[in-house]
Amino acid sequence: MHKSAKDLLDHEKTKYYERMAFIIRIPSITTDIYGNTLSLMIDGVRAYN
Repeated sequence: MHKSAKDLLDHEKTKYYERMAFIIRIPSITTDIYGNTLSLMIDGVRAYN
């Protein structure tokens, strides 16, 4: 805790990840299945590391 980053040993280091998730709904593309209206959705996850 009282060491600078350059003095850390390998087993003392942690990994930090940043991720972004997104969902895009396209309401113009729909279908009806067993009385349920479904629309096309596109999703994904992007990692910044």
